[in-house]
Amino acid sequence: MNSRTDFFKVVEFGDGIARIEATGSVFCYLIEGRKRALLIDAMTGLGNLRDYVRTLTRLPVTLVCTHGHFDHIGGALDFGEAWIPQLDANMIAAHETLDRKYWFERKLCELRARPVNFTRDDFTPQRPMVWRALRDGSRFDLGRRIVTAVAVPGHSRGSMGFLDSKTGIFFSGDAGSRSTFLFLSCSTTTEEYLAALLRLKRMRNHQISEWYNFHNYTEMPASIIDDLIQGCRDALDGKASGPVFRGDPRFRFVYPIDRKWKRTDGRVGNIIVDLTRLRAPK
Repeated sequence: MNSRTDFFKVVEFGDGIARIEATGSVFCYLIEGRKRALLIDAMTGLGNLRDYVRTLTRLPVTLVCTHGHFDHIGGALDFGEAWIPQLDANMIAAHETLDRKYWFERKLCELRARPVNFTRDDFTPQRPMVWRALRDGSRFDLGRRIVTAVAVPGHSRGSMGFLDSKTGIFFSGDAGSRSTFLFLSCSTTTEEYLAALLRLKRMRNHQISEWYNFHNYTEMPASIIDDLIQGCRDALDGKASGPVFRGDPRFRFVYPIDRKWKRTDGRVGNIIVDLTRLRAPK
């Protein structure tokens, strides 16, 4: 039975916001209002995330997922119920497998030269689960703060971020970072991603104070959205000048990077595009 909580640690930001970290490179966030708490994403399912969250808040907790990838929905089974973007619901069966989650955590240990201090029994086991359809504009009233789901299709077709009314922080999941994966089979074209970013900027330009990503590099300035928009435009104009990714000439960073994947020009947002899927076929 999955009962361990010693994999986790918490980073408190104040204003009722905490980042939960585990062994790997993926995080989740807990937001507390006066009456309820919202947990955004559930990482890989290593350890019992629900039991750990209970040590952080006494409020009832609602779990929402930014998209359908296994490193964001893996621990959802501990909760018995979660919200997932409607367009990513078809990914659940393939991404909730123990083999996939166990392989991912072992791979992270190998890359970081860390000992593997877990077994398959330390992952969330299969159990009955209720998945609720998350739609663009869905609102979660936590008591004197409202968190709103905003669709940003790109990394996956259903990708969503969550805007906190109290702080203006946009919890983006994988919707945009300094290495936004836009080459996956579940990703949209670059053209579609650009349209989503432009819509987000029009709707939220004066509301977003910071942009939180859910991997190694987390808290980012709101200006990242402008970097990502320009990145899409440059890619569509044939100006992707960054390195090839994973040895595949189809996949390329739009902008040059250093060894830590930071842009060499000092800007923040970057995209790994599929040069064969920049636009939808006509």
